[in-house]
Amino acid sequence: MDINGSTDLHVTPFGKTTTVQLSSTWTAPSFEGTFLPDERKVSDSGFVANWQVLQLNRNYPQQGVGGFVQGSGQNNNYFGDDPLRRSASTFSLKLLLPIDEYQKTLRSAQYATYFILLTFLTFFFIEILNRKRLHPIQYLLVGAGIVLFYILLLSFSEHLSFNTAYWIACAAILLLITVYSYFMLSNGKLTIMVFGILAILYGFFYSILQL
Repeated sequence: MDINGSTDLHVTPFGKTTTVQLSSTWTAPSFEGTFLPDERKVSDSGFVANWQVLQLNRNYPQQGVGGFVQGSGQNNNYFGDDPLRRSASTFSLKLLLPIDEYQKTLRSAQYATYFILLTFLTFFFIEILNRKRLHPIQYLLVGAGIVLFYILLLSFSEHLSFNTAYWIACAAILLLITVYSYFMLSNGKLTIMVFGILAILYGFFYSILQL
Protein backbone atom coordinates (compact mmCIF):
# COMPACT_ATOMS: atom_id res chain seq x y z
CA MET A 1 0.00 0.00 0.00
CA ASP A 2 1.57 3.26 -1.16
CA ILE A 3 0.52 6.28 0.90
CA ASN A 4 1.23 9.72 -0.51
CA GLY A 5 0.56 12.80 1.60
CA SER A 6 -0.83 10.97 4.63
CA THR A 7 0.59 11.69 8.06
CA ASP A 8 -1.06 9.05 10.23
CA LEU A 9 -2.95 5.77 10.20
CA HIS A 10 -5.63 4.93 12.79
CA VAL A 11 -6.99 1.47 13.59
CA THR A 12 -10.15 0.76 15.61
CA PRO A 13 -10.27 -2.82 16.96
CA PHE A 14 -13.82 -3.93 16.14
CA GLY A 15 -12.97 -7.64 15.86
CA LYS A 16 -12.92 -10.16 18.66
CA THR A 17 -9.20 -10.35 18.01
CA THR A 18 -7.65 -7.53 16.02
CA THR A 19 -4.20 -8.30 14.65
CA VAL A 20 -2.23 -5.64 12.81
CA GLN A 21 1.16 -6.09 11.24
CA LEU A 22 2.85 -3.04 9.73
CA SER A 23 6.18 -2.69 8.00
CA SER A 24 7.50 0.32 6.12
CA THR A 25 10.66 2.02 4.96
CA TRP A 26 9.73 5.15 6.97
CA THR A 27 12.47 5.73 9.53
CA ALA A 28 10.64 8.05 11.97
CA PRO A 29 7.41 6.39 13.21
CA SER A 30 5.47 7.46 16.29
CA PHE A 31 3.16 4.92 17.90
CA GLU A 32 0.18 6.49 19.63
CA GLY A 33 -3.25 5.65 20.95
CA THR A 34 -4.60 3.29 23.59
CA PHE A 35 -2.43 0.31 22.63
CA LEU A 36 1.25 0.36 21.81
CA PRO A 37 2.76 -2.37 19.58
CA ASP A 38 3.43 -5.71 21.24
CA GLU A 39 6.59 -5.91 19.15
CA ARG A 40 8.36 -3.17 17.26
CA LYS A 41 11.69 -2.65 15.62
CA VAL A 42 12.88 0.68 14.24
CA SER A 43 16.09 1.03 12.24
CA ASP A 44 17.62 3.20 9.55
CA SER A 45 15.98 1.02 6.91
CA GLY A 46 12.44 1.36 8.30
CA PHE A 47 10.26 -0.20 10.97
CA VAL A 48 8.21 -3.30 11.78
CA ALA A 49 5.38 -3.24 14.34
CA ASN A 50 2.80 -5.80 15.48
CA TRP A 51 -0.40 -5.27 17.49
CA GLN A 52 -2.88 -7.76 18.90
CA VAL A 53 -5.96 -6.43 20.70
CA LEU A 54 -8.65 -8.66 22.25
CA GLN A 55 -12.26 -7.63 22.74
CA LEU A 56 -11.70 -7.75 26.51
CA ASN A 57 -9.13 -4.98 26.20
CA ARG A 58 -11.55 -2.48 24.66
CA ASN A 59 -13.91 -0.08 26.38
CA TYR A 60 -17.00 -1.33 24.47
CA PRO A 61 -18.57 -4.79 23.96
CA GLN A 62 -18.45 -6.96 20.87
CA GLN A 63 -22.24 -6.75 20.45
CA GLY A 64 -24.73 -4.09 21.44
CA VAL A 65 -27.75 -2.02 20.51
CA GLY A 66 -27.58 1.56 19.27
CA GLY A 67 -24.54 3.81 19.25
CA PHE A 68 -22.74 2.05 22.07
CA VAL A 69 -19.40 3.13 20.62
CA GLN A 70 -18.94 6.68 21.80
CA GLY A 71 -19.01 9.15 18.94
CA SER A 72 -20.05 6.67 16.24
CA GLY A 73 -23.25 8.45 15.21
CA GLN A 74 -24.06 9.20 11.58
CA ASN A 75 -23.90 12.96 12.09
CA ASN A 76 -20.21 12.96 12.97
CA ASN A 77 -17.75 14.58 10.61
CA TYR A 78 -15.28 11.77 9.88
CA PHE A 79 -13.16 14.00 7.69
CA GLY A 80 -12.55 16.49 10.48
CA ASP A 81 -12.46 15.77 14.19
CA ASP A 82 -13.13 12.06 13.94
CA PRO A 83 -14.42 10.90 17.37
CA LEU A 84 -13.20 7.36 16.67
CA ARG A 85 -9.69 8.74 16.78
CA ARG A 86 -10.34 9.99 20.31
CA SER A 87 -12.24 7.02 21.67
CA ALA A 88 -13.10 3.38 20.99
CA SER A 89 -9.64 2.20 22.09
CA THR A 90 -8.12 3.40 18.84
CA PHE A 91 -4.40 2.93 18.28
CA SER A 92 -2.47 4.71 15.59
CA LEU A 93 0.77 5.21 13.74
CA LYS A 94 2.02 8.73 12.99
CA LEU A 95 4.66 9.32 10.36
CA LEU A 96 6.95 11.98 11.76
CA LEU A 97 8.68 14.23 9.25
CA PRO A 98 12.39 14.49 10.06
CA ILE A 99 14.11 17.85 9.83
CA ASP A 100 14.81 18.42 6.14
CA GLU A 101 17.17 20.77 4.34
CA TYR A 102 14.58 23.53 4.07
CA GLN A 103 13.97 23.56 7.82
CA LYS A 104 17.72 23.59 8.48
CA THR A 105 18.18 26.49 6.06
CA LEU A 106 15.33 28.36 7.76
CA ARG A 107 16.95 27.79 11.15
CA SER A 108 20.28 29.08 9.88
CA ALA A 109 18.58 32.17 8.39
CA GLN A 110 17.16 33.01 11.81
CA TYR A 111 20.71 33.86 12.92
CA ALA A 112 21.36 36.09 9.90
CA THR A 113 20.78 39.35 11.80
CA TYR A 114 23.22 38.39 14.57
CA PHE A 115 25.79 37.26 12.02
CA ILE A 116 25.60 40.50 10.05
CA LEU A 117 25.83 42.62 13.21
CA LEU A 118 28.86 40.69 14.48
CA THR A 119 30.55 41.04 11.10
CA PHE A 120 29.86 44.79 11.02
CA LEU A 121 31.21 45.06 14.55
CA THR A 122 34.38 43.27 13.43
CA PHE A 123 34.92 45.72 10.60
CA PHE A 124 34.14 48.63 12.92
CA PHE A 125 36.94 47.65 15.32
CA ILE A 126 39.28 46.97 12.39
CA GLU A 127 38.42 50.44 11.11
CA ILE A 128 39.48 51.89 14.47
CA LEU A 129 42.68 49.82 14.66
CA ASN A 130 43.66 50.56 11.07
CA ARG A 131 42.67 54.23 11.40
CA LYS A 132 41.12 54.06 7.99
CA ARG A 133 37.55 55.17 7.53
CA LEU A 134 35.34 52.75 5.62
CA HIS A 135 32.49 53.95 3.44
CA PRO A 136 28.93 52.82 4.36
CA ILE A 137 28.66 51.28 0.88
CA GLN A 138 31.53 48.97 1.80
CA TYR A 139 29.61 47.81 4.87
CA LEU A 140 26.57 47.31 2.63
CA LEU A 141 28.55 45.16 0.18
CA VAL A 142 29.89 42.99 3.00
CA GLY A 143 26.35 42.55 4.34
CA ALA A 144 25.13 41.62 0.85
CA GLY A 145 27.86 38.98 0.67
CA ILE A 146 26.68 37.46 3.95
CA VAL A 147 23.08 37.40 2.71
CA LEU A 148 24.34 35.63 -0.41
CA PHE A 149 25.54 32.82 1.85
CA TYR A 150 21.96 31.81 2.68
CA ILE A 151 20.97 31.86 -0.99
CA LEU A 152 23.88 29.58 -1.84
CA LEU A 153 23.06 27.34 1.13
CA LEU A 154 19.47 26.90 -0.06
CA SER A 155 20.54 26.25 -3.65
CA PHE A 156 23.24 23.70 -2.84
CA SER A 157 21.18 21.90 -0.16
CA GLU A 158 18.55 21.01 -2.78
CA HIS A 159 21.15 18.88 -4.59
CA LEU A 160 23.61 17.94 -1.83
CA SER A 161 23.43 17.17 1.87
CA PHE A 162 22.98 20.14 4.19
CA ASN A 163 26.41 19.77 5.80
CA THR A 164 28.16 19.68 2.42
CA ALA A 165 26.11 22.63 1.16
CA TYR A 166 26.90 24.60 4.32
CA TRP A 167 30.66 24.27 3.96
CA ILE A 168 30.62 24.95 0.20
CA ALA A 169 28.61 28.13 0.73
CA CYS A 170 30.81 29.04 3.69
CA ALA A 171 34.00 28.61 1.64
CA ALA A 172 32.59 30.71 -1.20
CA ILE A 173 31.56 33.59 1.06
CA LEU A 174 34.79 33.47 3.07
CA LEU A 175 36.77 33.71 -0.16
CA LEU A 176 34.58 36.55 -1.42
CA ILE A 177 34.77 38.67 1.75
CA THR A 178 38.45 37.93 2.38
CA VAL A 179 39.49 39.02 -1.11
CA TYR A 180 37.29 42.11 -0.89
CA SER A 181 38.72 42.93 2.55
CA TYR A 182 42.27 42.67 1.23
CA PHE A 183 41.65 45.30 -1.43
CA MET A 184 39.55 47.39 0.95
CA LEU A 185 41.91 47.39 3.94
CA SER A 186 45.24 47.05 2.09
CA ASN A 187 46.59 45.17 5.10
CA GLY A 188 47.48 41.49 5.10
CA LYS A 189 47.31 41.00 8.88
CA LEU A 190 43.90 42.63 9.16
CA THR A 191 42.67 40.57 6.23
CA ILE A 192 43.79 37.38 7.97
CA MET A 193 42.03 38.62 11.11
CA VAL A 194 38.79 39.11 9.16
CA PHE A 195 39.11 35.62 7.69
CA GLY A 196 39.75 34.07 11.11
CA ILE A 197 36.84 35.82 12.82
CA LEU A 198 34.39 34.90 10.05
CA ALA A 199 35.62 31.29 10.02
CA ILE A 200 35.08 31.08 13.79
CA LEU A 201 31.60 32.57 13.45
CA TYR A 202 30.57 30.14 10.71
CA GLY A 203 31.95 27.23 12.71
CA PHE A 204 30.13 28.41 15.83
CA PHE A 205 26.78 28.76 14.06
CA TYR A 206 27.29 25.36 12.43
CA SER A 207 27.72 23.78 15.87
CA ILE A 208 24.50 25.51 17.03
CA LEU A 209 22.60 24.10 14.04
CA GLN A 210 23.81 20.59 14.86
CA LEU A 211 22.13 20.86 18.29
